Amino acid sequence: MDSKDRQDEGDSPEPAASAGRPVADVLLELADAERRLLARRLHDEVGQRLTGSALLLRALIDRLESFAPAEAQMATTILASLRETIRGVRRISQGVPAMVCDETDLVRGLDRLVTQSAPALGLHCELEAPPSLELDTPRSVSCLCLIAHHVMFTAADQRRAERMSIRLTRAVDTGTLELEDDGKQDDAHEALDEFSSTLMHARASLLGASLLVDSNARGRRRVVCTFPLDRP
Repeated sequence: MDSKDRQDEGDSPEPAASAGRPVADVLLELADAERRLLARRLHDEVGQRLTGSALLLRALIDRLESFAPAEAQMATTILASLRETIRGVRRISQGVPAMVCDETDLVRGLDRLVTQSAPALGLHCELEAPPSLELDTPRSVSCLCLIAHHVMFTAADQRRAERMSIRLTRAVDTGTLELEDDGKQDDAHEALDEFSSTLMHARASLLGASLLVDSNARGRRRVVCTFPLDRP
């Protein structure tokens, strides 16, 4: 399959020409296109194969129930685990919206993120923000939305959170994006949590922003990103 066929099927288009554009903008656009392409392949290839396997396993259970009930029960347990894996694949593939945008209003970007991603991730999100918050470039909006999406995804996938509050405030020359979930700390995901923190700090550094990640006694996680405002 050539590149034209991929575009005809709806895969992520190639980023626009980079002449005269900041390198950071081009890299952000390339990373976003790759994320969406991987999510699509995960859904179309892995998800479809897992779904087919679940159907075959269901048919096998139906046959086993009449003469091997113990084996049928074991296969039913396996099927339940397989279906949970399928739901996880769907959360990942459906929860990756396009994050590179042309707008400079962070409130609109976050509102779109919540509308598109929260239902796919199984999160109930409450966004508290001013009517608008203009940033200097669309890249700034994209980076902050990527951080917010990463926090939402890890909350739903690793911490089994159900609710998340997202609060955006503005001071004289800084803005603050605060996200808090109701998930539980899981020691099994400690390495992933460390990687997630490193990734978010790297994205924040593109904006000259600071990032604080902490958890309270009940295990609720709070991520606070404070970023500079170039516009009055």
